[in-house]
Amino acid sequence: MAGPENGFTVRRIVVALDSSAHSRAAFEAAAVLAQRLDAELEGLFVEDIDLVKLAGLPFGNEVSFSTGEARPFDGGALEQQLAREVSRARRLVEETGRTLRLRSRFRVARGKIDTEVIAASGDADLLIVGAAGLDIGFGMRFRPGRVALVAAERAPGSVLLLRSGSVFRGSPLVPYDGSPGSERALGAALRLARINGQGLRLLITGDDPEKIEALRARAAARAAAQHVAITEQTETGATLTGMCRIVQQTEADILVLSGDDPRLEGDGRRTLLERIACPVLLVR
Repeated sequence: MAGPENGFTVRRIVVALDSSAHSRAAFEAAAVLAQRLDAELEGLFVEDIDLVKLAGLPFGNEVSFSTGEARPFDGGALEQQLAREVSRARRLVEETGRTLRLRSRFRVARGKIDTEVIAASGDADLLIVGAAGLDIGFGMRFRPGRVALVAAERAPGSVLLLRSGSVFRGSPLVPYDGSPGSERALGAALRLARINGQGLRLLITGDDPEKIEALRARAAARAAAQHVAITEQTETGATLTGMCRIVQQTEADILVLSGDDPRLEGDGRRTLLERIACPVLLVR
């Protein structure tokens, strides 16, 4: 990843794949982004070793959600199912690569899903993961998936987290306080806005008028150099809750945030993914 003054340089993107709709949506968004960034795209399918071990137990059963019918869950049946899913994922990567003329590849790994995804992202500039979850309880509340949360916390590079069905035109909102992390996030947001032909929404955080004015001037100069229009607002001591509210009130369709933003500590990542539906790019 390049420094803040050089913008958001992405040469290689890794996207985690499985058989779900949110995974396909994440891959389609990744492919478009890879095309616009002229980046290599790798689709990674992880065969869950825990599931393989479970299928090897003599008392294992699987239950159909549609019929409620239980049937033996054995290793042979699982291997056949995995082979079908791998074939579909491989076909998706190859066909998309041909259609968009991408430098693309497909890889299969077997192990713990979160461990393999993090390992694969080690030499990538950007990891893309579907923020899968279950709507549970009477309020049908979204819960981000475990792999998305692990990626948000542990991935060594930048991470883009996508919900299924989210619209991503490339109009970013970026909180900006002048810290090194926010400078990197601003560089990424400017790059996204430029390649997608969109404007940038800047959220300047702080309560010192002189500092706010200096941040405004610095951001404006960087945006002018990238030929990106800025819409800005200020927020005194912006909390995570306040930031989520601002995202929901604007037309921004992606939140760009430093991966080491202190508001993400503790349960911050989970709270962020639960409360906003638009994609989240954590920049490192």
